[in-house]
Amino acid sequence: MSNLNIICKSDKTEFTNYFSEPLTFPVNAEISLVKANLTVPVLAQQKLIIPLIPVGQRTQVWLDVIIDGIEEKFTWKNFYDIWNTLTELEQAGGVTEAEFFDGTFQMFTNNPYKVFNSASNVIDYKTSFQEVIGEMLNNRYDFYVVRPYVKYERNETEVFAEVLWTAGSNVDVAASTPVTQLNWGFTAIYSPRGMSGRNPVVMNLLPANNTNWTIAANKLTSIGGGAANVYHNLHYSTNNVIDPNGGFYHFNKNVGGTGLCSVGVKVTFSEVSGTRVPANLTDTTIIDVGLEFGRDANNTVRAIDGYKELTAGVYTTTYAPTHPIDEFLTDDEFFISVSRDSVIGPNSNKYRVIISHGPAGVPHTAASVIYESSLIGPANGQIGINLIAMAEDVGHVVSNLTHIAVSAQSLAQSEFGDAIPDEGIQYQGAILIQLGDGALLESVNTPSVDRFFNILGLNKYLSDWNRYYYMSQIEQQQNTPLQLQWARNLQILAKDCDYVVGPRTVTDHYGFDANGCLVLRNFITNLPRQLEVRLTNIPVKNFNGSQPNANTPTGSHLEEGLNRIVGTIPTPQPNNVSKNTDWVIQYEPYTPVYRPINNEHAFAINQLNIEVSYKDFNTGQRKTINNLDGTLALEFHVKPSKDEPKINNGLRPY
Repeated sequence: MSNLNIICKSDKTEFTNYFSEPLTFPVNAEISLVKANLTVPVLAQQKLIIPLIPVGQRTQVWLDVIIDGIEEKFTWKNFYDIWNTLTELEQAGGVTEAEFFDGTFQMFTNNPYKVFNSASNVIDYKTSFQEVIGEMLNNRYDFYVVRPYVKYERNETEVFAEVLWTAGSNVDVAASTPVTQLNWGFTAIYSPRGMSGRNPVVMNLLPANNTNWTIAANKLTSIGGGAANVYHNLHYSTNNVIDPNGGFYHFNKNVGGTGLCSVGVKVTFSEVSGTRVPANLTDTTIIDVGLEFGRDANNTVRAIDGYKELTAGVYTTTYAPTHPIDEFLTDDEFFISVSRDSVIGPNSNKYRVIISHGPAGVPHTAASVIYESSLIGPANGQIGINLIAMAEDVGHVVSNLTHIAVSAQSLAQSEFGDAIPDEGIQYQGAILIQLGDGALLESVNTPSVDRFFNILGLNKYLSDWNRYYYMSQIEQQQNTPLQLQWARNLQILAKDCDYVVGPRTVTDHYGFDANGCLVLRNFITNLPRQLEVRLTNIPVKNFNGSQPNANTPTGSHLEEGLNRIVGTIPTPQPNNVSKNTDWVIQYEPYTPVYRPINNEHAFAINQLNIEVSYKDFNTGQRKTINNLDGTLALEFHVKPSKDEPKINNGLRPY
């Protein structure tokens, strides 16, 4: 036999093909790899490495967030503390603050890792960066719920399936989902319920703006009276302004008095001024929204909505409905809460007032809503929401007066609203991101810090003003008045990834290091440019040289002499090397390269031992491929050489 074609197939990259009849290699044979078909899965694990932060610099601000004028600053330690409360998988390892900031701790931005424990029925995840950011912000903002805003892209490549293993009586399932994170960000949802859940404080009832009410023991008692349907009693609280972002007034009303009694709120400037202040005791329109208490057969209550403008500057008192809407007992609880109903700015001053009622002891969050109204506040952000109590006659008692006072964040938001220029443009809210406290951040000047911010799509080296990252126009259009989103695209490069060529199972390639951190194992840092095909039982005459020196990595496999390579296969280089992929290889060289065997005699063989591997160019180590998708097919061509067998260095090859 002068020429020989051999086709070998397998579902592995290290295998032996047996033949039913011997193959005879001619004298002075040469062999070449002429075709190859295979599909190799490739795992690309993206890493966001927490930078090296010395202990003395961990209290410095690295992130400055402004949501609708409310600024909150976060230190490196804040980030670790939140991570430490959220982490599940790595908590058992007890990752210390020093280990977290040693410049090696990895967060994954793709292939989310989780473990399901059948005994506890609990799923543990490796905590992500965006999860920490979301929780860190959510803990700081009083009347916003902040959640991660992340877009994922599903990879076509299913790198590996779930893995089962048994630990005692428990059966755990480890899994990694093949998705790639495209961005990081957060959504800030206006949530006044966060403020209303706070414990109210007792009101300070000063005599100012008080007529015919006594003040004692945190209650008001009417002592004056006259003709029916005329209010002779007025108390106007100017020093107990409630928070406009979910604050409320709380009180109890007794069954005393035979005439009417009204309790409600008035929206003014933060200082008691403006055109509609309590000047006429008989004018019920000075109550913007409130309650009227009366006596029919029972104790009744109905809503007052006095802020109904008929024409410019002309208001009327509206009752909702005309007849009493509810009955009450002396110990019943009443709440009047206020929250923002529009964006911040000079042309956006809508507020929502909710009146709720419940039996004795019921908290605000569990009270039943009996009326809801909208009102327009002053044309600036500095608003005052004040309590008004009015009565026709003696004997009315409004007791247990408490309120949610104005918070520092609401004051900051009001000042922010005042500063917005009035240009007739509806303002859609603002989220601003700044890196650190100016020069403070520059003192943490390490490559790991730069790399950290670059991956997050942030530039550390900008001017103080340009260091702010605003929402883009596209992002702004996605906002609603009460929901804001902010996001940046991740900038993942090849150097931010580790790779596994031919990954097999989750537990083969993920494990815990000495510090208890979940990391990728059995990986390479650069994708190989070619695969090498060897016939380990055929004396192919190829020679490799090397130059070992002091920089040669320990344990490197620097091959010298025979390497038995019969062919190399170029690997595809995808456009995006940071995503899991499949190498779909269909290789057929235009000009086959033949390797000599230099056999003096023909010989027969009934098997071929084949290995397909690659070289880690950083270490020189030969790496095997543990897993394929489908079947590997290789085709070899054997022919006799036209030349006589060569003698190499005076030694005839065997």
